[in-house]
Amino acid sequence: QLGAAVAPRPLPPAAAARLGRPGGVQILQVLEASPAESAGLRRGDLLIELDGEPISDANALQRLMVAERIGRRVSARVLRDGAELSVELTLEEL
Repeated sequence: QLGAAVAPRPLPPAAAARLGRPGGVQILQVLEASPAESAGLRRGDLLIELDGEPISDANALQRLMVAERIGRRVSARVLRDGAELSVELTLEEL
């Protein structure tokens, strides 16, 4: 688990053009003591990639929460205030 509540959101036009896809998932809530909190993810961040895989909606994110990634350090790319950031996190068993 990532430890965050998310919802699909359209990407800003420049980011959508650069990434070649229309949407990502916005972080609505970061759970306390979760991988998302430890990685510094914040409410409002737009998650666009996890472990090198594009995140276009919540289903895409869910598909990446597989056993091979649990307990392993993965990178996440987010858009925050127009800037692209990379963070590292370790996914946990739900």
